[in-house]
Amino acid sequence: MKIVQLSKIVIPDSVLTTLESIKENAEAVRNFGISYAVQLCRKLLNREHHVVPGLHFYTLNQEKSTRSILEQIGFWKKAPVRMFPWKKHTVHSVRCREAVRPIYWTARPKSYLCRTRDWKQFPHSRWGDVGNPAFGDLKHYLFSCIDQMDDSCALDMWDKELSTLEHVRDIFCNFIARTPNRHGHSVRRLPWNENHLDPAADVLKNELIYYNSNGILTINCQAAVNGLPSSDPIFGWGEANGYIYQKGYLEFFASSTCTTILLNHVQNFPSINYHAINFDGSFETFNYDEDATVALTWGVFVGQEIVQPTVANAASFRVWKDEAFDLWQRWAGLYESGSIGRKLLQRIHDDYRLITLIDNDYPQPCSLSALLRAVISDYIGGKNLTTDDDRLACKKKFEISFS
Repeated sequence: MKIVQLSKIVIPDSVLTTLESIKENAEAVRNFGISYAVQLCRKLLNREHHVVPGLHFYTLNQEKSTRSILEQIGFWKKAPVRMFPWKKHTVHSVRCREAVRPIYWTARPKSYLCRTRDWKQFPHSRWGDVGNPAFGDLKHYLFSCIDQMDDSCALDMWDKELSTLEHVRDIFCNFIARTPNRHGHSVRRLPWNENHLDPAADVLKNELIYYNSNGILTINCQAAVNGLPSSDPIFGWGEANGYIYQKGYLEFFASSTCTTILLNHVQNFPSINYHAINFDGSFETFNYDEDATVALTWGVFVGQEIVQPTVANAASFRVWKDEAFDLWQRWAGLYESGSIGRKLLQRIHDDYRLITLIDNDYPQPCSLSALLRAVISDYIGGKNLTTDDDRLACKKKFEISFS
């Protein structure tokens, strides 16, 4: 009533009478207020009378009441959490039409924005539908987690006493598991991840920890999805009443020895596409049409063409390769010249391959896990490295194969 007195609003007697009868019941007062406001809003918005073009609410911190009113008059759009699997920039005059991106920059979206900042057009239906504009460089990219932290903070997070492959694998595992490193510092990010794992990747956490603890260093992933509703809280995107599909995808670094084993085993998995490359492109192998674009995520919505917001493409992967390997050197640059840590990371940069795996048979259980478990079994001589003792016992084997 204080607001009524201050604003000098005249309240109809019928409203006062109703409120008098329920004034001791706070919930009843709230429900009456919502119901009355809904009726009033509908009258104001009546298309036949064209009374007002819109409404403005003073919420008075009563969010639930305001939301309930908006829902009942049809002004609360039950939109998905996101328009695409990646964040769309709706206010950019050119980028607002963007609807397709390569998957490789999923964990480094700011880098992707920087590399495409000078594009005059963006793919809006299929990758390549506006030609093949060149990716820019990263000379003006200042949002890398390495750039945003001082060296001491980065070394605390990524182990200032880094000296073995075991230590490197542990950093990757700490990041995925959200556990402190061996010095008690939180590993909030990796050089290849601007933020922590999103919920869609987090569902694969146990598998990722297994891979990384056994020397397969993952930097990007996607679970297989077959027809989930677009409203799904983890995988959902796009308009309401749609359905979401995804192929299983994994991207990781693996030693040259491990890569050789993988290439032997993958022949037994005809549904899997692979692409493996080293830092300078002198080693490269793949089993799909390099001119093709592979849809990795797509959505089916009412009255629309099929939407394909995430793709894989050989040319884009080669561009990403340079950036991904450079991050090993930037990590190495945190350590003093000639130190064990710098030499170790440089040797990983020189020896390891960047590999992508795509399981095209998305309706069936994903085959990537079966493939990688077979590879790991051969790579470490049948051990699963599930305990610290096992891992320490195999450390020398890893280092021999690495060197």
